[in-house]
Amino acid sequence: MHGAGATKLWLYDLRGIHLMEATADAGAQEITVNTSTLTPGIYLLTVDDGMEQERRTVVVIR
Repeated sequence: MHGAGATKLWLYDLRGIHLMEATADAGAQEITVNTSTLTPGIYLLTVDDGMEQERRTVVVIR
């Protein structure tokens, strides 16, 4: 991501239900999201840094 501002993340299940969100400081190279309360499965992650937005599939396994 290339934006100068804070990066925002949103996590959704496959039904589109919003599960969590987080914000990282500008310039952060790594963001840790606690998935311990999530059931193993496939989730959708949206990351937005103010200049661009990316969507990724995330797999939670135990």
